[in-house]
Amino acid sequence: MKRLLSTLLFSGALFAHGYGMMKESSRLQMNTRVLMQAIQAGNNEEIEHLLGPDSDGVEINLQDIYKGNTVLICAVMYGNAKAVADIIEFGANINLQNKLGNTALIEAARRGDAAMVTMLLDACADAEIVNNQGQTVLDVARAQCHEDVVALLEHLVTDRNEIREIAAEQWQALPLEVLDTEIMSFLE
Repeated sequence: MKRLLSTLLFSGALFAHGYGMMKESSRLQMNTRVLMQAIQAGNNEEIEHLLGPDSDGVEINLQDIYKGNTVLICAVMYGNAKAVADIIEFGANINLQNKLGNTALIEAARRGDAAMVTMLLDACADAEIVNNQGQTVLDVARAQCHEDVVALLEHLVTDRNEIREIAAEQWQALPLEVLDTEIMSFLE
């Protein structure tokens, strides 16, 4: 019985939002459970259907009550790159943390999946989020001895620091009215 409950919780059969079981949007919850099962089964056709325009919709950022995993985090944990791409395109919050404080990016680094890490970074995943153990994605990759992921993340950190230095120098050199014009043209 305990194993069955654990399987149901992990598979997404029971979801929570806030303080207890959700009572509203049962159709969306059911579709989200079906989506979770499709991710676990690697059924990309069903995933595409559930995220497609002909679907009744899903609650893409809903977190399971057991570990707080979203469908995105689960897709990463199952190594399903196609599902991850579809879920990101659907509009999932890429930086949501589970109950351990891990994001999809941290889980990809924990798995040592450099391609998935790259995909998530390209989708603007935040590499500076710290989990409940005080670890960033780089710390997790180092702890798991995933050297290719470590190299990728160290390169990212170096690039970001260089960009920040260049931006700081350039923005300081601009007169205020030019800066305002640049910002306004960027926002348009």
